[in-house]
Amino acid sequence: MNRLDADVDIVVTWVDDSDLEWRKTRDQYKNIKNDSEAQSDLRFRDWDLLKYWFRGIEKFAPWARKIFLVTVNPVPKWLNLDSERIVLVHHDDFIPEQYLPTYNSRVIELNLHRINGLSENFVYFNDDYFLCRPIKKSHFFKGNSPRAMAVSNSLSVGDNISHAMLNNVQVLNDNFSKHQVIRESPLKWFNPKYGLAILQNLALLPWPRFTGFHNHHLPLALKKSVAKEIWELEFEVLDRTSRSRFRQYTDVNPFLLSWWSICSGDFAPAHLKSYGRYYQLDQAGVEPVVDSIRKQKHSTICINDGSIPDLDEAKRQIQRAFQSILGESSSFER
Repeated sequence: MNRLDADVDIVVTWVDDSDLEWRKTRDQYKNIKNDSEAQSDLRFRDWDLLKYWFRGIEKFAPWARKIFLVTVNPVPKWLNLDSERIVLVHHDDFIPEQYLPTYNSRVIELNLHRINGLSENFVYFNDDYFLCRPIKKSHFFKGNSPRAMAVSNSLSVGDNISHAMLNNVQVLNDNFSKHQVIRESPLKWFNPKYGLAILQNLALLPWPRFTGFHNHHLPLALKKSVAKEIWELEFEVLDRTSRSRFRQYTDVNPFLLSWWSICSGDFAPAHLKSYGRYYQLDQAGVEPVVDSIRKQKHSTICINDGSIPDLDEAKRQIQRAFQSILGESSSFER
């Protein structure tokens, strides 16, 4: 197969927090030793937008070969499982038994490469990542090389997520020499697509070790072979994460896979600003999100949940916004 024509699948993880049986089992594993934020209902809340996620994939990314829906719950009744492009995957289909049950998204993400039939190149979506306008396969992959951003960042200790990022960086420093990596691919580190962010690379160049990377919190272009390599070289680290029922401060997360490709030099620089837009609801509010969707300002967006005053009204506004651009049913619906 021509490198430019390589198959690319899409994987989306989804949880239905209204599933009473799932909630009962999850709550049995909750305890004071786990991080309270990691156990919060906000971590699992469903916004009833999955239908628009599928419509966006069909309308804006027709090049996707297969769509793998990863869940532990019964699927919505409207989902057309007779579609040849949908593959339903339950956790016990691919996650080793010793890691189940899990309520830690990182466990799911770090084991996606085990899914039977998944293409070597795939794009990983959380269920709060959406497509809002047509997007090319080349947005995520240039040939067989995943798009990524080699932009240095200085991470600090803070919440659970910050710790996972720092743990990622530790793994990279154990396996790669920063200066050698940059010497071997200088044009990928000092690329005009990063804009002024190149200055961050210059400022942190004297540091002998990696201090962190830009985190875009949007769909990730990943390779199965990279995940397999990391599992072989850093089994203890990934095994420890995979044994965490809920997120822990000792975890690594899936950005490790993308950053590993950067350090290996097997990636294509992506535009920093045009890749997509991240919205944190409790900070940005609902209005900018609705405006972005209706005007299709960005090809990809993330709508990250947060504490908001009127959840039901926020849901209605965002659903109406998606209905305005994705009003037609897809072949993924019955």
